[in-house]
Amino acid sequence: MSLTARQCETAKCPPNQNTLVLFDGQGLSLRITSKTNNKLWLWQYSYNKKRNQMSIGSYNDFSLAEARAERDRLSKILQSGINPKIAKETQVTKEIEASGHTLAHLYKLATDEKIKDPRNPWSAPHIKRIGFSWKHLKPLYNYPISDISKKHLRETLIGIHNKTPTTCQSVKNLLSVIYTYAVNNEIYPTNLVSQFAKDPILRKPRSDEVEKHPPIPTDKLGATYYYISQYKGLVTRHFLFCSGYTSLRVGSLITAQWKNYNEEKGILYIAKELVKNNKAIRCPVPKQMAKMFKEILKVQKTLNKHWNEDCYVFSEDGLKHIARDTPNIKLKYIISRAKLGFHAVAHGNRTVCEDLWEIRRFTASAINIQQDHSSQTGNQVRDRYKGKDDFFKERAKMLQWTADYLDKEIKHFMKKNNK
Repeated sequence: MSLTARQCETAKCPPNQNTLVLFDGQGLSLRITSKTNNKLWLWQYSYNKKRNQMSIGSYNDFSLAEARAERDRLSKILQSGINPKIAKETQVTKEIEASGHTLAHLYKLATDEKIKDPRNPWSAPHIKRIGFSWKHLKPLYNYPISDISKKHLRETLIGIHNKTPTTCQSVKNLLSVIYTYAVNNEIYPTNLVSQFAKDPILRKPRSDEVEKHPPIPTDKLGATYYYISQYKGLVTRHFLFCSGYTSLRVGSLITAQWKNYNEEKGILYIAKELVKNNKAIRCPVPKQMAKMFKEILKVQKTLNKHWNEDCYVFSEDGLKHIARDTPNIKLKYIISRAKLGFHAVAHGNRTVCEDLWEIRRFTASAINIQQDHSSQTGNQVRDRYKGKDDFFKERAKMLQWTADYLDKEIKHFMKKNNK
């Protein structure tokens, strides 16, 4: 039976399968992967009595009608006695040559390759972040890569660095991907970005040169969280508390969806593409956090008649999660208005939690996993011998202790200040 546009749009791979394949007919199929939910059009055909399969392209680039049209075009090539796969590769080569190897065209080819990487494909959120970096290179879009001198590239990067040094590092990383593609495909002889490794301005800063996110002082936790509890914005208020309980990165937590929350088991699942070290996390949910989730859910269902499990947790109506900068901006506002006499941002919660957990002597492995560090033990070789233990039970105790500790600090502050 032929597919419908609706089926293609809504289809998802079941969590107990690695891939789901939907067949349209005449060799055309849509493959969906479970980990990334990427959708890819494939076409099967026979050439010289051998079965062949080739990619037509991503579902994002080809609608059902467009995929069928491409299948029909390739079928005509096959009927003429030419292998469609070879014909397509030749066509791509011609397109590259016709483009003059511009940075814009190489960007498209390099990112397409990363998206289709079978070992570690780029996710949709990552591609969105990459797109932000790409916009900063607009002056170079139409330059052939051979025409971009080291001096020209350096001037462009320094211009970005002078505005936002952090963004400059992201742009450098993206350029390195493009140049690596060009080198691997013999389009350009060297990766110019690698030559900036020791550049006095463009080199990657050492850890002691990077401005650390200021945390809430330990002796001010009670006062700070008391004033956070008085903040009228329900979603932001609850987010700041949940960030303080879990120590998760802001970028990982703000994108949480209801479908990833298991109330019965007390688990919030964070997909690997949302985690900095690319490892999924089962985050324990303390009872205080579960109560906050219920309050947010009640508001969302009131505001959104079409609420479903794809809605975001940290959102007024579930349709759009709070902005990445909102927790930091609101925390600064709360601290300033309360005249607490220090400066802190939500990212600093990670330092606070780590200090508290180390003092309480929780296992280093449990702390590392909860903070999604690259290693459980500080040694990746040792990690392989330890297996895939995620220390969930200990982390559940650790986070519940943190939530209870903050409650006690708030009560102590209120009693001391007659609040």
